[in-house]
Amino acid sequence: MKQHNGKSKHTTCLLFDDAPILHKHRVRVAIQVPQRDSEPVIVPEHPWEVNRWGGDPGMSVLQDDDGSCHLWYMLKYEDQDASVGQLAAGDLDEKTRNDLLSCTRYILCYATSPDGVHWVKPELDVLGFGDRQRTNIVLTGRLGGTVFLDPNAAPESRLKMIYGGGNRLPHLLPGETESSRSIYHAIYGAESGDGVHWRQTREPILPWYTDTTNVAYWDDQRERYVAHVRWNAGMVYRDGRTVVEDPRFHRAVGRSESRDFFRFPPPECILTPPDELWQPYETGTDYYNTAAMKYPFAPDAYFLFVSFFHHDTGMVDVHLASSRDGIGYTIHPEPFLSPGCAGSFDAGSIYMAAGIIDQGDEFSMYYRGYEHIHGAPLHPANSFETVDRPVGIGRLRCRKDGFVAQVFDREGGGIVTHLVEVTGATLTVNVDAGAGGTLEVAVLDEDEQPIPGFSFQEAVPIRGNSVSAPVKWTAQGSLADLIGRRVHLRIVGADAKLYAFRFGD
Repeated sequence: MKQHNGKSKHTTCLLFDDAPILHKHRVRVAIQVPQRDSEPVIVPEHPWEVNRWGGDPGMSVLQDDDGSCHLWYMLKYEDQDASVGQLAAGDLDEKTRNDLLSCTRYILCYATSPDGVHWVKPELDVLGFGDRQRTNIVLTGRLGGTVFLDPNAAPESRLKMIYGGGNRLPHLLPGETESSRSIYHAIYGAESGDGVHWRQTREPILPWYTDTTNVAYWDDQRERYVAHVRWNAGMVYRDGRTVVEDPRFHRAVGRSESRDFFRFPPPECILTPPDELWQPYETGTDYYNTAAMKYPFAPDAYFLFVSFFHHDTGMVDVHLASSRDGIGYTIHPEPFLSPGCAGSFDAGSIYMAAGIIDQGDEFSMYYRGYEHIHGAPLHPANSFETVDRPVGIGRLRCRKDGFVAQVFDREGGGIVTHLVEVTGATLTVNVDAGAGGTLEVAVLDEDEQPIPGFSFQEAVPIRGNSVSAPVKWTAQGSLADLIGRRVHLRIVGADAKLYAFRFGD
């Protein structure tokens, strides 16, 4: 399956923030909303899918070297053998009460596609359902799992999964010396060579808890496995139990890294909503879960697609968080993906899947959409009715390197980059200048003075829309003469969006 190495000689510089920019004028950073298909690419149709469309995504995609695509998605089912947490006396919120009373477990289903658009649910002999011996079910448990490619593993272990499993963990409230209930599950791992037959770990791989989707990947820059998990403020994992240390509750994002996928240290909280966003709880907002990504086409680009759970409306949208090191993230304030129009399958709540499908100048991403809203009376935590209620897995079309743009003012603006090394004889830019915009590039020396042959007077204006527009000058000089030299790029434009630049051969 495809593995993109960000350590090549020629690397793309994404401009999703101002880190590469020394100074700029009349240029702003703006999120770029992807295009979405009008209809879902996967809908519930089999008996194990109808009325089982679980609330969290538990979903991921990968792509083979031959271009074929693979998708895993989570559904719920009632397992009468599952252990039920004990109810303690006292008041409980509706979600916790439903969780405790429910025997709900989950199943992980598998689908394949030649193009990322048309998906097939294969009939496999791994797990049956009722009188159906062959289904597309490949795993069962608490789940909330996602799959990634491990470039360090042998072929029979090349796929790794992080997921929730085991019995519920004892839960200790403030003032208690003995647990009065069991709510959360531990975090386990699994490996596979084909994505269908999985070998699960006997013990947890991360000393923490889960009740939602977990995401892991191999970070080729840090050369570590990285896991992103739920962080409940005020609650920790201690001695095999979940312990509430502070009753002020909200959800955030935790992160752990390790050289060994099967032995992670406890996570650290890396992204939490500010006080004014989550308080008071009744009308606040949680960072509910995330599809975390080490971006495969650039060396220093990390993205989180964070589900914002808005308590006042019960709706869920997705915001983009970006990072240069995979630890310190900045949340972009405007949504990356909002619920769809009323009556559509994604009108109430949406959750992103982990992974992308590379399709050249663009790539596909996927999300789980509901008409329902999260936690509403019509859609409590333990009921996901889908008969006559639209739900499905939707597809997004994203511009290559185009999550965020540097937007040049209509009246004109400019940026000057920090010093960058010229690593190739050509320079291309990912730019959308539309029908009336323009962009020009000059190459400056260490003192920000134009290098002869590469000044604005010699620059050929760039127009139109291209993910790899060549930068040209009228002079006879070649960038090959500058290879190995550190230079500034001065880029001016009007009514244009600039996403990235790249030196190449």
